[in-house]
Amino acid sequence: MSFYFTYSDRNIRVNGTLIKAPIVEFYGRISRPNGGCYVLINGMKINAGKIDNLNYSLGDSILVRYIPGEYCVVQERVNPYRYYLYFTLEAILLIIGAVLINESFKGKSIWEYKSRN
Repeated sequence: MSFYFTYSDRNIRVNGTLIKAPIVEFYGRISRPNGGCYVLINGMKINAGKIDNLNYSLGDSILVRYIPGEYCVVQERVNPYRYYLYFTLEAILLIIGAVLINESFKGKSIWEYKSRN
């Protein structure tokens, strides 16, 4: 699930159309790292993610990348290289999970390996 959202966000960031959209609502604390906003595009309120700049107010426009039909937009300030970091971390977790599942099919637990040392 995490891989799907990361891939979708990267796809929006790389292939989306750059538009200026007005902020219509804030959510969470309007301070790092929990505050975010919604923007209005074609009459639809869409999640734009967290806001780092506390100087924005309702009605201000921000640059976002948009693909019709996607679940969110991605702000232009988001660096596309961050997604490579996310893919790497998810791949590491996936490999560790696969190894642990494989070993569990053999009837071993992680504690058996620890007691050998």
